[in-house]
Amino acid sequence: LLTLRHASETGRWVASEAQRVALYQQLLPAVDAVDIELLSEGASEVASAAKQLGKVVVLSHHNSELTPSVAALDALYEQAKALGADIFKVACMAHQAGDVATLSAFLLRHRADNVVVIGMGGAGVSTRVFFPLLGSLFAFACLETAVAPGQLPVAQLQHIWREMGVAVLEAGG
Repeated sequence: LLTLRHASETGRWVASEAQRVALYQQLLPAVDAVDIELLSEGASEVASAAKQLGKVVVLSHHNSELTPSVAALDALYEQAKALGADIFKVACMAHQAGDVATLSAFLLRHRADNVVVIGMGGAGVSTRVFFPLLGSLFAFACLETAVAPGQLPVAQLQHIWREMGVAVLEAGG
């Protein structure tokens, strides 16, 4: 999954959008899937180039400040589908249980529609454990040091899932 996350959405990319799009296009033949921010200037161009090469397109939205309403998330989902997303990914800051409830409602409404839903921050940790079990397509974990607020080390996430009786994929297996 190739992503060159822009700094405006929790990433580190700070060079021009034209340079980023050119790098996406250069690397697309070597990857299976691409993830680009739905609201970025290059989203349509990268998604189109990926589709032409038969790659999976993930259009994502990251909000490090708050969790939008379900209606706002639905609108983003529709926009992503209109641009050709195979998967829509949303990662939002969850400050309280109500934010997790909002993300849960969105996930349950769209779990058959190829979505990834993540709550960032302390209140969002539970979403990283339980949402993949409720239909979120995949989870993100770190090897040792979290790169996003609330991200768990993969060993800890695997341990939790094993304790719950969930089948866990092992590295290299």
